[in-house]
Amino acid sequence: MTKSKTTCNIFFTAILLAAFTFTACKKSGAGDDSDASLGKASIRFSTSKAFGGKNEFKSNSVTGGLVSKVNTVNKTQISITAVQMNGTQIGTAMLVIHLPQGQTGAISGKFENGSTASTQAVLTIGISNAGASQEAYASKTGNFSITRLTDNEIEGTFDAYCINETTNANINLSSGKFSGKF
Repeated sequence: MTKSKTTCNIFFTAILLAAFTFTACKKSGAGDDSDASLGKASIRFSTSKAFGGKNEFKSNSVTGGLVSKVNTVNKTQISITAVQMNGTQIGTAMLVIHLPQGQTGAISGKFENGSTASTQAVLTIGISNAGASQEAYASKTGNFSITRLTDNEIEGTFDAYCINETTNANINLSSGKFSGKF
């Protein structure tokens, strides 16, 4: 009986240890709304019509969120990728921002194809179910605002009008937020 009880206690302790090990804590600075941990990213937004059966996209996959920052000759490219998982349905959002190299602080720009502005961005979103693509859109117009950009992190907001180039369907995104830590 004692051996069985000890085995159960070890098993229970191992389960608790595993739960604490694999459960992440949300790091939050001075009251920010960031869901991103080091090397990870978060994107969320509301939609004007159902996108993957919902009117809200909110990244929820820690392993799917990535952010990178690459400097070229005169520009910095920041790429933020976020994933929303719901059973076999996977939603992705990718935001790519181009801005003058070395720029920090608060920065505003537009989602416009062919723009000659020094600061611009492209947002693509898509939903697939069990590997089969359901719908995908790319930003056509809209605005973004980087509210915080340092050597270590980025945060901001956006709204966008997106279209599906194949079907010409469109969707409006509002109340968008993004964050990432490099």
